[in-house]
Amino acid sequence: MNNSSLVVEMDGEGESADHYILPLISLFGLTGNVISLVTIFHSRLRRVSANIYLIVLTLADSAFLTAVLGVFFRIGYKAYEYCVAVEYILAVSNYISSWSTAALTIERYLAIAHPLTHMKYAHVDRAKVILCWIPIPFMIHFIQFYILVPADEGRKCDLRPGNYQVFIQVFDTILCYILPCAIIVVLNILVATQVKKSQEHFKEDEGKNVSRRTGGSSSASGTWTRILWVMPLLFVLLNSPYYAFALFEIMFPEEKPLSYKIIYNASHYLYYLNFAIDVLVYAFSSANFRKTAVIAWKRILCPGYVERQKGKVLITDQTSRYSYRMASEFRTSRHATTTTVPLLTEIQVKSVDATPI
Repeated sequence: MNNSSLVVEMDGEGESADHYILPLISLFGLTGNVISLVTIFHSRLRRVSANIYLIVLTLADSAFLTAVLGVFFRIGYKAYEYCVAVEYILAVSNYISSWSTAALTIERYLAIAHPLTHMKYAHVDRAKVILCWIPIPFMIHFIQFYILVPADEGRKCDLRPGNYQVFIQVFDTILCYILPCAIIVVLNILVATQVKKSQEHFKEDEGKNVSRRTGGSSSASGTWTRILWVMPLLFVLLNSPYYAFALFEIMFPEEKPLSYKIIYNASHYLYYLNFAIDVLVYAFSSANFRKTAVIAWKRILCPGYVERQKGKVLITDQTSRYSYRMASEFRTSRHATTTTVPLLTEIQVKSVDATPI
């Protein structure tokens, strides 16, 4: 199949490994995706328009992992319709996941490398863009219902006789791996180059005020750089072995030794893992996401947390206002004692001249 929903059986050993590996990957990924979605919808992150790509990516990965559970429970062995449905969900969710990652990379590239262009199109509703794009993979992969025919033994669906497997695998590799991967890698190289130039420019500036301003920008750029490099790096590392083995299987379909089957199955597990690590990528790359996740889940699991937090915010706000007022009075008194008379006279003259008539 074009998404290889079954791994190679290795005289019973592969099947026993599937009983642990496949459900662990699926359940871990589904749990992490639920955490990610709850974090987004129960925080200010839902107001960020670009996060619509992250939401679509998480939902597509969840659909893929659900279909993997269907493979684990051998739904495709029960009826032809179930078998085709599993393959269809795998194909569509894989397409949406790959291009959502590419779209998110494009969005961040514009925000960092071309902020003026990004602001120019900030009014465009990303949800409408997604609604215009989402139907494409659903229509493309209707071909599954044509190339898959009923089977008598084992799985209830099999490829139609002919060279359909070669065509589908090459089409899937180009559309869901090569093109998105090229976009992700190229844009992240451009972003890394832009960030490096900005940091070099900031280092050349002199003065304490300039150093304070660039400190926050450098930190923010570092966060963006981590996210932008972790996502494509894992996308390439986890998908490359699977697609390489898939093409190799087409060119050399003869029987393989046991060692090859072990590596072949490992490439599939890495491929499945790509759909299960979204929460880890954002948790380890963004401190803001970690803090937001903790706060969001505290609000859900601890109903009294919100009221207690409001009290803390009120006390902190009052303390900060008091500290700011004391600091302002101290700076004013210090400035009054250290400022010379001619300077005060000059300021007074300017204030008089600036008074409207």
